Amino acid sequence: MGLLIIVIVGVVAGLYFSGTVKFPFLPSRESKATQIESTSVAQNQIPQQTSTPIQTVSATQNNTGNNTSINNSQKNIIQSAAEKVKQQETLKLQREAKVLSNMDPSDAAKIIENMDENQAAKILSYMNSKETSDILSELTSSNPKKATRLLNMMGASPGG
Repeated sequence: MGLLIIVIVGVVAGLYFSGTVKFPFLPSRESKATQIESTSVAQNQIPQQTSTPIQTVSATQNNTGNNTSINNSQKNIIQSAAEKVKQQETLKLQREAKVLSNMDPSDAAKIIENMDENQAAKILSYMNSKETSDILSELTSSNPKKATRLLNMMGASPGG
């Protein structure tokens, strides 16, 4: 029984120290490493400041440069993810437009009438003019105000 407890504690400790498992009640290993690194950097900079201020300024500029490259890298990752999400949204809108354009205009108008106006305007903007006009014509008979709002919104929506 005691050996089993020792093995379990050893496995858990190994996972914790390898960074595989994180426990909310224990500080993360990264924060300890960062603290140790910043402490050693601070200790190394104190003698530099007393001996040559130019070296300290140079070291600070190098650190700032590293932070800037990390920030630029993070910014590029975020921009890439945002572009991918936008592409996926465009593909989704195009698929929805294709489905609605293949439907009977009166049935498509019923679906459009129950949609959020922003979403409906985007979908309609991906249809050709004939399909859009047929659907809006059907929508006009049941909800002319919504048809008018959608027509106005489509002028500012992407697509074609």
